[in-house]
Amino acid sequence: MRYDPEAVAVAFERLFRTYRFVEPSEADEMLRVYFEALTDYETQDIEQGIRNMLSGKVEGFNPSFLPPAPLVATAVRAAMNVRLDTEHRNRPPALPPPELPEPTTEQKARVKALMEQAARTLSADSDEAELKARRLAQLRRTNEYFDRQAQAVETFNSADDDQYDLGQQGAA
Repeated sequence: MRYDPEAVAVAFERLFRTYRFVEPSEADEMLRVYFEALTDYETQDIEQGIRNMLSGKVEGFNPSFLPPAPLVATAVRAAMNVRLDTEHRNRPPALPPPELPEPTTEQKARVKALMEQAARTLSADSDEAELKARRLAQLRRTNEYFDRQAQAVETFNSADDDQYDLGQQGAA
């Protein structure tokens, strides 16, 4: 049930009936404000929030005075959260985990062979002298590259050329 304005109006009327000092001329404006404040909520949440207010379950609510729309909205939001939590807890769990078949001996042997191959490949790369030589070669190539880049860059000093003074002399 989404939002039923007629059912909501009945709930508001029940709330207003408990307060005899509401003038009919004020009631129309108050209803408009209440409707505006609660249009985003479902009817069942609005009804439950108002029931909670009338039964004294809402904190911060003085039953001697008609509650303002924000307080009613707070009570309705609390009722909505309780409903959503309950629905979430009562929802059946997602699909159960799949029942995987037990691997065959051939599959186990194939995985074992793959792991042994990986171990051999990784241990061949872990020769310390070869690793050190590769790292040094990489560092040498990197240094040579940046040395060439540094030599190719021309340095520019704006003090050497009045054409590029960026308005310094005009400001002085």
